[in-house]
Amino acid sequence: MELNEIKKVLYKENPKAYFKRANSESLVYEAIIDDFEAITKVAFLTFIVPISEIGDATFEVEMPAKLLIRYIVK
Repeated sequence: MELNEIKKVLYKENPKAYFKRANSESLVYEAIIDDFEAITKVAFLTFIVPISEIGDATFEVEMPAKLLIRYIVK
């Protein structure tokens, strides 16, 4: 899937992203979306949020994946 297709799926399906881990540099979230090109029919997306960009924002354990689009890692 290309990035634009992934973004469309995130808005259409509205999956949840789940917090996986943190370190001194970043927070890592993962989400599962349907991937109609894949044999397994699902795709795992990883979002890496740099600590330096958090500011005063609140990042929950579970949040809509579309809010993390700018942090998608291919």
